[in-house]
Order: sequence, then C-alpha cells, then structure tokens
Amino acid sequence: MAKAKIPENRFSLNVKADVQVTDPVQKLPKMAVYAFSSGGQLLSLELLGKDHTASLTLPGVKERQRIQVFLGPVIEKENIDISELKRRGSIREFVAIDPKVKTPEVIISVINEKILCWLRSLCFVQGNLLKRINRDGINIDMPVCNAKVEIYEVDPLYLIIPKLPDLVIERIREHIIDPIGPVVHPEIPFPPVELMPPLPAPTFPENLSLISGGQNRMMINDPELKQLALSTNTVQFRNELVRYADKLKYWICWYWPVSKKLVATTTTNGCGKFKAYFFNGCKNPDQPDLYFIAKQKIFFPFETTIYEPKPVSCHTFWNYQCGTEITLYTNHPLARTCAPCQDVIAPNNWVLVSAVGNLSLNNIHGTSQALSVSTNAANKGLTAGGAAFGGLLRFRLEFDNALRDSLGVKYYKMYYRKGNTGDFTPMTGTVNRHYTQEVGDELILKAYNLGPQSAGTTSHLFEIPPALPPEGQWSLPNVVEDTTSAYFNSLDVAPLEGKGVTWPEHGKYQIKVELYNASGNLVNIDAQSIKYVVQAEVDADNTIHTTAATALGLVQVVPGEILKSFVMELHIDNSRCLAQVGNPSLDGTGAGVKCGVIDYDASDMANMVDMPFEARHPNGFATYNFSVKRGVDQRVSASGNVPFPPATSLAQETVANLLDGCAVAGFSEALHVWANVTNGWSRQSGYDDFDHRAFVLSDK
Repeated sequence: MAKAKIPENRFSLNVKADVQVTDPVQKLPKMAVYAFSSGGQLLSLELLGKDHTASLTLPGVKERQRIQVFLGPVIEKENIDISELKRRGSIREFVAIDPKVKTPEVIISVINEKILCWLRSLCFVQGNLLKRINRDGINIDMPVCNAKVEIYEVDPLYLIIPKLPDLVIERIREHIIDPIGPVVHPEIPFPPVELMPPLPAPTFPENLSLISGGQNRMMINDPELKQLALSTNTVQFRNELVRYADKLKYWICWYWPVSKKLVATTTTNGCGKFKAYFFNGCKNPDQPDLYFIAKQKIFFPFETTIYEPKPVSCHTFWNYQCGTEITLYTNHPLARTCAPCQDVIAPNNWVLVSAVGNLSLNNIHGTSQALSVSTNAANKGLTAGGAAFGGLLRFRLEFDNALRDSLGVKYYKMYYRKGNTGDFTPMTGTVNRHYTQEVGDELILKAYNLGPQSAGTTSHLFEIPPALPPEGQWSLPNVVEDTTSAYFNSLDVAPLEGKGVTWPEHGKYQIKVELYNASGNLVNIDAQSIKYVVQAEVDADNTIHTTAATALGLVQVVPGEILKSFVMELHIDNSRCLAQVGNPSLDGTGAGVKCGVIDYDASDMANMVDMPFEARHPNGFATYNFSVKRGVDQRVSASGNVPFPPATSLAQETVANLLDGCAVAGFSEALHVWANVTNGWSRQSGYDDFDHRAFVLSDK
C-alpha cells in the first residue's frame, strides 16, 4: 500500500525504539512516542508499533529547531505533559529538525528494566464518597453516585519544608519550645480535630497529642526535636525539620500553601465507590500524597464541586499506601445520594425487617437476640435504653430480589393493633422511592410509587421495590422518606392528652407484615421457603448480619388466621410530661405568692428551705433536672428518672448554704422534664415540659 502523502506544511519524524530485552519471552507493555516543541507544546503522539517503530507527523519549520521526543508508557490524553512524562520515567531525546531534511529519524534505546519500572510504579487508588447527613443528632452516611473524583498528587513534605519562609520556621520553633504558652500568632488557627483527614476519626503520629489552651493546639512530645529548636539557627533548624516531616504535617498545612497535580480522574459507581490508577514515577522515592476533589452534575450540564476541603494539605492523605481504601465525606447540601449497597448475610429468599426509623431492631427488646436475656413482659417493645415509641413511626424493610424475580412475590402489607387481640388495621400512608434519569442535558428526579396499591381483591398493598428503577438509578433526595417502607402515625390511636395524664390507648401494640403475589393472594412463606430475618449488627464494611425471626418467636400464625406472618411488638406512649415547681418554704412559711420573699433571722441559718417540685410522666418514660441558682452560682441540683408511680419530690438546703455569705439573695428554680420517647429517628421533644419560679431570702 502506498504511504499517505505528507502535506507540504508538514513533515514526518520516524522513531525507532531499540529495545534491549533480557528475557525474550517476557511480554512488553504498550509504549508511545510523544513529540514536544522546545517550549513544551505537544506536537504529536503515536503508539509504538509491534516492530517498535512509529511515524510522527509534525508541523513544518522554516529554520532549524530542536524538539523533545519522549518514549514512555501510554498516558491518558488529558494528563499528557512534559512533567507527567518525566515523572513516569519516560526516556527523552532532544532532536534537531532541519527544514532541508523532510524525513528525519531518531533511535531511542530502552532496556527491559526501564520498561518494567513503568509498570511497577503503578499505584491503585480506591475509596468511597459519602454524604454525611445529620438527622436530629444522628449521623447517617449515604453513598454519592455518579460523581467525578479528581485525584491530585501533592508536593511531598520534604520539598515543602525547605521552601518555608524564616517567619514560619520560627513560629514552628516557638510552638515546639512552648506548646502551651501564650498564642504568639493568633491569626494562625490550628485545625479543628474534626477537619483532619481521614474523617471521621483523625490519626496522629504516636508522639502528637492535642492539648487545650483556649483553642485546640497540637503538641509534639519529642525531646530531641525540642533540643534542636533550642540549639539551632533558622537555617539549621529548617534542615533538621525535614527529618521530622511526618510529625509536622498538621502544623505546616495551616502555615503554607502547597501545589498539586492532577494524576487521575474517575467516577463513583452506584454504591459511591471509585477506583483509579496512576503512575507514581520510577524515580519518585516518596509514598504518594493524595488530595481529592469531587464534582457532580446537579444543574446540567454544569458541574458543581461537592468536595474540596481547605487548606489542601490539611486534607491530604499523606504517605498513601497504594491499594488501601479511603473514605471522603461531603456535607454539601446539593450532593445527590443513592441507596447504600449493603450485603445481607441471611438464608435464601429473605425478608429483612430492619429498623423503626433509624433504630435497628437489634436495639429493641423482643426483636433482638442480643437483648433476649434481659427481655421481659414489662420491657418488651421498649428500646435498649428503656424508651417507648411515639409520634410518626417509619418502618424499614429490605427484600431479597429473588422474591420478586423468581418466586412471584410482588407485594407486602403492614398492619397494627392494640394488644394481642382484635382486628388488625392496615397501614395506608403513601410510600415513594425516587430515581434520577438523564434526559438530554437535564438530570430529572422522578417518583416511583410503591403504594398503597390494589391487586385482585386485596387493597392497601405496597410493591416490593425492583432492583433498578425503570430508567436511571435510585436516588435518595430525602434519606428519611426514601428509606421508609410503611408509616404508622401512633397519634391516631394513642393521642396526646393533658400534661401528666394518660389514657388506656397507650401501651403494647403489635405490628404485622404479610407477603402477597402479583395477583393479590396471600403467600404461604413455608411453601415458598421464605425466611423473615431481623438485623443483628452491621460490621465495618457495611455488611448486615441477621438473626432468624423464628428464633425470636416473631413468625407465627395469628389466632383466627391460617398462614404465618411476621409479628413484632412495640410499646407506644404519647403521654405529655409535666413540670411543676411548688412554693418554697422555711419552717412551714411559704414565699409570698406576689413578691416571693421568705424572711429569715440568725436562728434560721441551720434550718432547711423546702423546695417542692413535681417531675411527672404517667408511665415513667421521662428524665428530669431540677436546679436552683443564686445569681450565676448553682446552689441545688437534682436529676434522674422521673418517679414512678408519679410522686412529688422535695429538694432541701440550709439557709446558710443557700445564702453563702449574702444577707439578701434572689434565687431561680428551674425544672426540665424530658420525654424518653422516640420515633426511631429522634426523641419526641414536643412531649417535654418546663417550669420555673423565683424566690428571695431576706434578713428580717
């Protein structure tokens, strides 16, 4: 075949790699040839052929010039530049170009060991991108999907320290010599612990500790380093600090900016995980120091940065061990999350009754193997901490895909009833899931309704979510709602009453789960070998371990029915708390209702001032705190569980101790009563109560 004619304004450079192979049977990796102008502009690149040759087409020149030709590993197009080629150990030749020579040639020698070095310097990076959501004080980590993750290599500390100005070196010296002394440079804040990578728990060198002195500051307990700080000049101390770089990294990051270079780009998958690799370079003696930026197309087609913590080196993963997994946390309000990818350890064809809200069934008496020894008739249905349930309860269920895909089980239905007799009432609150779909240049959020639906003659059914939505992928714009499988508003059956009183509707309730096929027929779980399980624990890699529900007596035939169902018990109590501070008195004489004054004389100094109060919850599901302050000083404090059965409490203190040297003193009494009731996500603080009162002790 005739060779393509080179345009008049172009010329061809023929490159041959003279490969010296010590092992002739060893397979060589792909190689490429890159040509740059003397000013660093990429002119051309070609893959090296099987015959170890390549022909580069270059722009014509009018006079003799010198170009740079590199032979090295194949590099992603967006990362190609001279510094990257040098970092990866590519071989460079300077070639003179003469306009009189239309087809110049260059031979580049390369040995087998050099090629292997390109491969050995490969660094594999893997990690997770999570969005940390705080819901009523509870941290929830959700995966962030379809986010672009940029991986940067940061200048190593041994290169940063020699560049530090004298002023910074001297500031470091000051802190090493006197770490708990006065803050000489208050304009330089120390990084809060919660911002130091890797989140959420920072790791420090063995001899690095945090001390408190008005602000968080770091102290290095190293006698040798302190001696150097006392005995060296600035130049000497800077040189010595290079040896202590790892101990200083959390200081230096707040003093001096660093430069970074993009080495890889990747995308998180449907579980929020990302993987990438880059070449650390043949001549690089340092473990890579990596920094990450994450972006997501929230407003198509533009990218929004959802993770880019500052300062850079305070959030750098220093001395990253290639192949280890890291976790990045974002709290960007617009970052889109998706459903967690959790492995469930359970028998085939499982139904996992996971939680009430965010409270695992493993933390509820009667549904927990761990709590089975301490479970009795009184605490059954209470949390491990003795809390009752109330408000809007959201149940969370997970299903083995085999139920829907192989067994034809398409629906579930949930009920409640008071006690263990009478009819069950179906739960009817609307349940949705959301998913995102790319339509042109837009990312559309759509709702997928799970129910209630009807099939055949059966109503109030909820669809078992399919593994994937009709298009796109599942998304969780609202973690609470998008993880709910059924709603039970306990206020509909056990409403709020007056403070401190209760009605018979409060108490034990049964919750039932049934399965139905696509025709709306109740499923025989034994015939289909379907197993109900409850959550036991979640280990470090997010794997859910389960306990067979049958072992806890949760799978049964309800009297009057034929087939087995899942039945659990919750203790529901929506009673309001009562806080009431009574009238204080001395020797039976109370404080005046209008002026609140108690008179005393010298003979009363050892006598007790009685301060009655009532912290009430009709069923004991509350705690309280009673305090008395004089000015800003607290004189009396009492706290604990509210009395059960309800009773009035009495705090007492002598006149002398209350006054503590004052002749006339004013006092403030405050009583807080907090309900020990949860909806699984948060404590029902709306059931709390508070009261306060003031009185004065006055010398007659």
